[in-house]
Amino acid sequence: MKLLEFPRELRQEILTLAVCSPVTPPANASEGQRDRIHNYRGIWQLPKQSSTALPLLLVNKQINSEVKHVLKHAPAIYHVDIMYFKDRGLWTTWSIPQLPRTQYIDCVYATFRPFEPEAELEPRYRNSLDFRGGDGGPPVGVWSFYHLLFQLFSSGPGYVGSSREESVGHYVYRKIIVDVQAPTDGVEHKSLIINNRDYQKVHRRLGYFANHDNSAFALEERLVKFMCNFLSILLGLNYHTMNDGAQILENIQESIEFLVNGKPFRVFDIDARATHLDVGYFGVTPALITERERKYKLWKEWLDDRRQRMKDELELEDNRPVGDIM
Repeated sequence: MKLLEFPRELRQEILTLAVCSPVTPPANASEGQRDRIHNYRGIWQLPKQSSTALPLLLVNKQINSEVKHVLKHAPAIYHVDIMYFKDRGLWTTWSIPQLPRTQYIDCVYATFRPFEPEAELEPRYRNSLDFRGGDGGPPVGVWSFYHLLFQLFSSGPGYVGSSREESVGHYVYRKIIVDVQAPTDGVEHKSLIINNRDYQKVHRRLGYFANHDNSAFALEERLVKFMCNFLSILLGLNYHTMNDGAQILENIQESIEFLVNGKPFRVFDIDARATHLDVGYFGVTPALITERERKYKLWKEWLDDRRQRMKDELELEDNRPVGDIM
């Protein structure tokens, strides 16, 4: 039978699978490395990817109409594959059935796959993911992971929207699911953050990564624990992370869930955290403490109202009453 001879209900199921299923990500670094462009802080993305529905929309009028019907009723769920190359960056591959219809996104499902850097990687990738210690805060490399989130908030899935400079992200996500998977490159991974060639060299300020080479844990477990630990720091809203952690509370409705090889690992209940905030430190200078407490109070009242509007899926304005709190 030809496709158009199938019953419409069955054909709709086929078109839904064709349009909404994730695209096949690169199997290794040699696939598509020349096409990637440096975004920021070690993030390497493909040039703007077109809709997975586009080829089918161009087949004929009937298929065009049926694909549009699929897109109209499809949930706002997006997939992204992220290849984690030690000291060579985070490489993203998005699946984008269509552009967001509203600022509300049901879910982003992110797959993280660790890789040992290969010898044939282009020199421009070297040291683009830097894990040296920061100035009292988390190491520089952790902000590469945070920037993946920040771009979701400001530019939307696939970063297809215009870049916004406002302190408040435009897009709101009901949940984000992160599935950290085991390496498939067939090599031994001695460390989470140091490639095998440099493993014997002296590395400074690795206190943040006490278990980076602990062979008692699989590499994917080390990676997911690293991500969870620093997300906890961000959500702790301490002196160094208040302004960044606040954006997570402003743009995620329910949760960030972590999986390991598809199995549940940890859930961050963002809604519960936003309801019971506790900031215990605003500095040491009395004048600064007073000013920061004032800005925090304004922001918290605004956040409570914003999150109620988020639950009702009302249009949100990017009108945070203060800039940086800390």
